[in-house]
Amino acid sequence: MKDRNLKGFLIALSDIAGYRFDEWDWDAFVARMSDRPEWFTYPLAGRATVEVAVARDAEEGHVGLRLSVPGDDPCLAEKIEVAWRIFNHFDVSAVADFIV
Repeated sequence: MKDRNLKGFLIALSDIAGYRFDEWDWDAFVARMSDRPEWFTYPLAGRATVEVAVARDAEEGHVGLRLSVPGDDPCLAEKIEVAWRIFNHFDVSAVADFIV
């Protein structure tokens, strides 16, 4: 995924999972991605818990992304796939505001 789309994707993913993603969460991603090239995981625990694993990709301007989604809600996986397709295939604005 393009790194400039990551914040928007995480906000959308959090909304799907029922988690309130905020600047503290985003700051944690930025800090971990800037100082280490290896994978790190971050749980988005709301109505459902989605485990997000992120790492800087070898291709400049991209991040590797893996998601662990509970298997008991097929609609959750479908919603996440739609968000993934949008944020992975299109350029989304680099400005992603939080909805309060």
